[in-house]
Amino acid sequence: LIHRTRIGLEMGFINLEIYGSEKYLFANFNELVRDVEQFMARVADFVNVPYSSSMTYPTRLEHEVTGNNFDGNKFSKVTTHNVDRWKERISKQEAQIIEFHLGDLMQEFGYSLMYDKRESARSASDFYKWKNYKYFFSDRFDKL
Repeated sequence: LIHRTRIGLEMGFINLEIYGSEKYLFANFNELVRDVEQFMARVADFVNVPYSSSMTYPTRLEHEVTGNNFDGNKFSKVTTHNVDRWKERISKQEAQIIEFHLGDLMQEFGYSLMYDKRESARSASDFYKWKNYKYFFSDRFDKL
């Protein structure tokens, strides 16, 4: 997932260079949820469609529906409830591994890093030690 995310974001930056900001738009979760009306008005303008308040809540075929989220909760409008909830969902070591791989791109989007590079590198090293052992090395005699 980390590698796929990095590739996707890097391709996005390349597309932005190729097509320009008039044809390529990044959507930032925090910007969206903090001011959904302004953000969706910007998106509507970008894709050259009239803004409608229905763009600010879940709809299907122009009818209001309940949305869902990571926790499976139903909702009828965009909220800031999940901003910074990653701190409850992942461990410190997982956050450090993410920052090790994606920290430079996170900063491009205006996110502050939480951990020192050395801490993140240490967690990434521990992760790859486990990953290498699990996926690349095996003891053919351990099941005898």
